[in-house]
Amino acid sequence: DVYRIVDVLESIQIDEGLANSDGTPADTALTPSYPAGLAHVDDKLFVSTANYLNTQEPAVAAPGTVQVFQIDNDGAIWRIGCIITTGYNPTGLSVRNGSELLITNSGVIDIIDAKGVSQTPSSIDIVDTETLSITANIPLGLIAASFHGLALTHDGSRGFIGSATYGQVYEIDLINRQVLRGIDNPHIVTDGNDFISDVDLSVDNEFLFAASFEQSSVYPFDLSQIPPMRGDGFVVGYPSGVTEENPSGANTGAGPMAVRPGSRGIDYQGADLFVLTGYPGTLVAITTDAAAQFVPPPNDEVIDDDTSVPDPPVGNNGDPCQGFAQAIHLVDYGDSAGFGQASLPHVVLGPPQGGGELVGGLHVLSLGGQGEIVLDLGNCPAVDGPGEDFIVFENAFYIGGDPLAPYAELGVVGVSDDGANFVEFFCNSAAYPYDGCAGWNPVFSHPDNDISPFDVDRAGGEAFDLAEIGMSGARYIRIRDLKGSGAGGTAGFDLDAVAVVNGEIENP
Repeated sequence: DVYRIVDVLESIQIDEGLANSDGTPADTALTPSYPAGLAHVDDKLFVSTANYLNTQEPAVAAPGTVQVFQIDNDGAIWRIGCIITTGYNPTGLSVRNGSELLITNSGVIDIIDAKGVSQTPSSIDIVDTETLSITANIPLGLIAASFHGLALTHDGSRGFIGSATYGQVYEIDLINRQVLRGIDNPHIVTDGNDFISDVDLSVDNEFLFAASFEQSSVYPFDLSQIPPMRGDGFVVGYPSGVTEENPSGANTGAGPMAVRPGSRGIDYQGADLFVLTGYPGTLVAITTDAAAQFVPPPNDEVIDDDTSVPDPPVGNNGDPCQGFAQAIHLVDYGDSAGFGQASLPHVVLGPPQGGGELVGGLHVLSLGGQGEIVLDLGNCPAVDGPGEDFIVFENAFYIGGDPLAPYAELGVVGVSDDGANFVEFFCNSAAYPYDGCAGWNPVFSHPDNDISPFDVDRAGGEAFDLAEIGMSGARYIRIRDLKGSGAGGTAGFDLDAVAVVNGEIENP
């Protein structure tokens, strides 16, 4: 029974000084339009409205809104607030860990020659559903984010969103609130213009499914591979264009998807993924474990990496721990960077994969000339303990086997408690030995040998003692390239891993 109807398009008052997408002043009496997303948290409903003023080229939108409605015990519903979004054209909504609302701001999009053209940036707003305040905004750039909510991993650590104009999917780190795979290094679904109408994750989070509207196919990505590998598409209809099989030339289009919960053979038999098509309008059931062999995404550089990232240490607050970097807090590439980006973030997380005295390892991320990276040690921050407290691993080697002639790409190391204010170790970069610098000692520890990455005498790399700079502890490690040697995508400091030798468990 339908027992309540609430108008979400009633005029609302917004603050003065806001602007429409074309820069003109926004009317303080806003009439919402184009409802796009719906989410539910406890006794609240959230409804996004795109608020387009003109949908034809040039498209113009008023400030985006997400209206908040209260649901009473007797079923009564009334508006209790309105969130003005950071970006224009808010569309999909998703809920992270039962309490955070994630808003997809798709941005204003023009349709030119039957193709979408992004006019304003996309972003993700993160909202505290108790205070109804925006606590963070994650910029995505001119990607024209698809009109759906983020597909979230079980633990809420990562989210995936497609593009309404490109055959690409983007990956977001929701713990550190930053983009892992953005417009410069996306998961490539198809080449050229496309509309990724939906993305979803398998129940075990091992596969990402991306629906390509233009190709009328669903493409699986194996997330257990590093980097994730795209498989052959599951065809659910016809791509646009007249063919013998498709004389009308109409594009069938792959649309919204749903993943079946539970385990096949235990909870159900048959298909586990369901896809809607737009024309002529069908529901397609897919058994995804019939996927063909996996192939690298186009233009992606593959690093042979079959090492899984260790789980974070466990224990009580204050318990000793040893571990590795758990997330990338920030990365700012310099000139001629590129190598290893296709394997982010795993390539700099977990243990080192050293090549020894004569060979530099390939399990690295090249920062480029004067590039830098900040790693988050997560729940096992380094503390000042006996001897050195953490080790930084690069891929240096001895030229001709001469220990006095290392091939060094030096980096300055800094540490921080808050990820913003850093204290750096002094780095003697003028001449060998490069005391205090990172990037001049070979790495010997590897998952395939018995050399512990926490053994400061045998593991290789450069070990650092927090006492030298008067720090009692540090959660964030920053490495800043110093000289920028190298070229062709491999310039600058080549980071392999960071190992915490002396750490203490820090539970939230």
